[in-house]
Amino acid sequence: MAGATGQQHYQPLFPHLLFVALLLVGASLHLYFFFYSDEYTIVSSKKKPSDKLAERGSSTSLNATVGKPQTEKCDLFTGEWIPNASNPAYDTSCPLIGMAQNCLVNGRRDTDYLHWKWKPRDCDLPPLDAKRFLETMRDKTWALIGDSLIRNQGDSLLCILSKEDLAVDFYHDEAWKTSFFRLPSYNITVLQIWSPFLVASQYSDAPPDPGTTAVDQISIDTLDPSWAALYSSLDYVVVSVGHWFTRPMTMLVKERELVTGCYNCEGYNLTVFKVEEVYRRVLRLFLNFVGASLHKPTVIYRSWTSKHFESGDYNSGGVCNRIVPYKPGEYSGVEMDWKMRGAEMEELDSGFEGRPLDNLKFLDLYPVALLRADGHGSKYWSSERKRKNVQDCLHWCLPGPIDTWNDLLMQLLMSE
Repeated sequence: MAGATGQQHYQPLFPHLLFVALLLVGASLHLYFFFYSDEYTIVSSKKKPSDKLAERGSSTSLNATVGKPQTEKCDLFTGEWIPNASNPAYDTSCPLIGMAQNCLVNGRRDTDYLHWKWKPRDCDLPPLDAKRFLETMRDKTWALIGDSLIRNQGDSLLCILSKEDLAVDFYHDEAWKTSFFRLPSYNITVLQIWSPFLVASQYSDAPPDPGTTAVDQISIDTLDPSWAALYSSLDYVVVSVGHWFTRPMTMLVKERELVTGCYNCEGYNLTVFKVEEVYRRVLRLFLNFVGASLHKPTVIYRSWTSKHFESGDYNSGGVCNRIVPYKPGEYSGVEMDWKMRGAEMEELDSGFEGRPLDNLKFLDLYPVALLRADGHGSKYWSSERKRKNVQDCLHWCLPGPIDTWNDLLMQLLMSE
């Protein structure tokens, strides 16, 4: 059932319960109108995956502050990678791993990247306890919202949890970009929702080949309905976007349906925005929405993570051939990392109307992921791209370092 293969999905285990739930979901479409206001606009959508979602009530969410989240003992996100003899929490037989992420099956021979552990400076990070996680999240609805990097992490989470209770999909779009899963024994729903900009947008599905051009559009005042229309039925929300803003496309920026500027746009008689400025505006819209909403799920914003291309970028011969992690201080990222990270840190710290959002947590993976240039798909990710000599130095092998993102996520939630 690997998402990237497009195989036939499993049937729900409890069809009679799902039928009743689907009848209730029809009413949830009326929630669409709840979000209409001058400041928060949601456009209509032809596709309605919400028709597949069993509507759930809200739950009491955990209190949080934004910044560097800490347990009572230490900052989870300051530390180093140390050798670890233990095997990963799952192996390549997990049916939820897409072929693009299955590096070992795709021919990678070195396995050292599987045997490192993140060690916070002043404490230990235990592996995600799948049984405890499932018991704690019983009857809850999760959503992982954003681009392919959050889907990458979502696949890892589902593989870890499936060791206790096999995740079963009950909806996916044709490309498996949006997929809905149930962990049936615990009545947990996990929604992986494709929304690479968080706002309404029109874009080509893949970056153009070198030497060609493409024009995309992004509406920085209009939330993407693929996630916003479901927001009031969610208990936990994990969000991560950023890299789609930096693609080498001409991007037209729209406000109130009018084009007001652009970036990567030589030759246009328009106001030129910086990419980090547009990212900042989108984050502000998102945070204002979260703050103004009467529904208060636990919201986790997952930080920007660095690409690790060397000797070029993805479209200019860039590679990532390291086989061991960087040591702390050995690599500091690139200029775009600091622009985008600076924008998200400042906006998240600003909260809502100058106050911290009590239901918002910051999963600051940047310093953790920065050191793991050895954990990407590299040339072991796609036969088509391999033929074109294009490497993937952005997404992560499964199993691999990204499993630690979920260890940190659980510790962030469970420590309180």
